[in-house]
Amino acid sequence: MGAVAVARALSALARMTAVVVAVAVVALACVDLAPGSPAERAALAAGLLPSGDRAPPDARAAIVRQVARARGLDRPWWRRAAAYVAGLAVLDLGGSWRDGRPVRELVAPALARTLALALAALAVALAVGLAAGAVAAARGGAAARAVAAIAAVAVAVPPAWLAIALLRALCYGRPFAWLPTGGLANGGAVLPVITLAFAPAFAVARYARAAVRDQLDAPWAVAARARGVPPARLVGVHALRAAGAPLSAAAVNAFVYLIGASVVVERAFGVRGLGGLIVDASARGDAPVVVGAAVATAAAIAAAATAGDAARRWLDPRQRRGRNGT
Repeated sequence: MGAVAVARALSALARMTAVVVAVAVVALACVDLAPGSPAERAALAAGLLPSGDRAPPDARAAIVRQVARARGLDRPWWRRAAAYVAGLAVLDLGGSWRDGRPVRELVAPALARTLALALAALAVALAVGLAAGAVAAARGGAAARAVAAIAAVAVAVPPAWLAIALLRALCYGRPFAWLPTGGLANGGAVLPVITLAFAPAFAVARYARAAVRDQLDAPWAVAARARGVPPARLVGVHALRAAGAPLSAAAVNAFVYLIGASVVVERAFGVRGLGGLIVDASARGDAPVVVGAAVATAAAIAAAATAGDAARRWLDPRQRRGRNGT
């Protein structure tokens, strides 16, 4: 059994590594294929070249050659890509074109804020979604229709619109002007978390309703009702636990959505996360920061998918019986 667990762990690590490497290679290729040479764009990002054609051609070419040598951009693309991928093993994401700072120092705090926001929103979405889905599955009828209707509206509302509406209503309106904006401290995370959790909560509710409904129709649930198990315990404990395997996939999907939606929500609420870092670096032409942020995002999503797969295996009764040799 230990050998099987080790093999699965190694397989999961290999998949995560392949995803991160693939994202890094594609991102580096996009940087190389962008208009202008990488060395020229690096010089522009560092402020060494004036925009347009105001610099004499000879001086411009000399500056570009100097930057290419300093940044290693005079090497073939495949050598640069291989060196970058090798550096990932020690968490080396290269240096910023703008000021030479290690990209890791820029990405790490931004990633931490984004993950904190996404995980808090995921916790809220799971709590609300599982509760709403369980109630809808147990009661059916109007409750099920209400959850379905709210879910249809929730997934159609753009996060940017919801963020603006909450800011207008709860921050700039007189009755609720006490709610803080900007950053995550002192309650500043309340509105970003609500904004991010709104759509995933009801998407999870739809998953939970279907999964719990299937479990309540299963033979074991019929037998439990015959033994007099209280409905609340049957739904809230046994059915939700039995439905954990499919719900783990819903949690992973929600997390991926939250990482993507955070780009807009962070900007709206003044959170200096990964989304803002990508937007600012793109505006400055700082390609290494954009690539590093993309690699960090891919690593976070790959880790979430791996954790979700492990949770599904652990929660699936058939997998548990296989591990126990029954």
